[in-house]
Amino acid sequence: MLDARRLSRPGLIDSISGTMATGTRRLVAIAALTAVLWFLWAQLYPVDNAGTTTIDEPADAAFPRKIWQTWSIPAQELGGTFQSWSVSWIDVNPNYRYELLTSNSASTYVREKYERQRPDIVEVFEALHNDAILRADLLRYLALFADGGVYADMDTDCTRPIDDWIPGEYLPSANLVVGLEYDAQGGEIRGDFTIAASLGQWTFMARPGSPALALVIDKVIEAVLRLYEVNQTMPTFTGEQVIDVTGPHMFTNSILEYLSIKTGTQVSYFDISNLTEPKLIADVLVLPINAFGTGQDHSGSKEDGNSEQLMRHHWYGWKGWRVSHPG
Repeated sequence: MLDARRLSRPGLIDSISGTMATGTRRLVAIAALTAVLWFLWAQLYPVDNAGTTTIDEPADAAFPRKIWQTWSIPAQELGGTFQSWSVSWIDVNPNYRYELLTSNSASTYVREKYERQRPDIVEVFEALHNDAILRADLLRYLALFADGGVYADMDTDCTRPIDDWIPGEYLPSANLVVGLEYDAQGGEIRGDFTIAASLGQWTFMARPGSPALALVIDKVIEAVLRLYEVNQTMPTFTGEQVIDVTGPHMFTNSILEYLSIKTGTQVSYFDISNLTEPKLIADVLVLPINAFGTGQDHSGSKEDGNSEQLMRHHWYGWKGWRVSHPG
């Protein structure tokens, strides 16, 4: 049974900032230890004249080399097209760990990662057991917040190595990497969209503990609990509710809200529209439409195979879940 009173629980951002106070008391000891470790590191790995270490380290080490997907059955039972799409992520990125969370293993994963500090997240996730779409949306945010890496829907395939996705100048600052799925480009909004620019969540990339994802997760939990409180039971979600509660509209609006808070200025759809190259806003890197949204009939999207394309989305899931969530 869900408890709507859990709305008053501190969110993920509050939980994280609360733990920082304890760490402050250890700063003196850490500083001393750091000095010793730095001295030993300098002896082992000399610094060249340019001020960089002479060993070859991956520049994007803070982005875990993990690929996450979710589906109803395990990877070994996949067949046909889905298997070939899934394998593409492994083949193109052989140095990445791949994990497919199934309907059964997902609950175990969420409990292990969140039950101690955020039991409300576990309760909401398990209460959505009859709605695979909302669970899949929430699960992708939870996995990348906890462990980081790249999430990709099962109806996608990888066309360029993930290590090439982020321009080097953005690697030190980006905590979340997202791509446009729709852009009205300053014109009239299409009838099948309700916002001027939308960020896709069929594929995105994050470091563990991304504060933008923390806000996304809290917004989902709050929205589900409010609907539960109104209905006194878990409602049957319409297609529009899926988009607004866990899907791309919620994802986009939450990230824009986070960026507005982070920058101290109003960040709107116009700030992510008409991109011709990646744009870093605070710690969120927004990619142009063709990075993740190639092959569409809108938003300035080019044909499949263009030089800006990083992956391919086949929109199989869109056709399927819309049937089960009309309206």
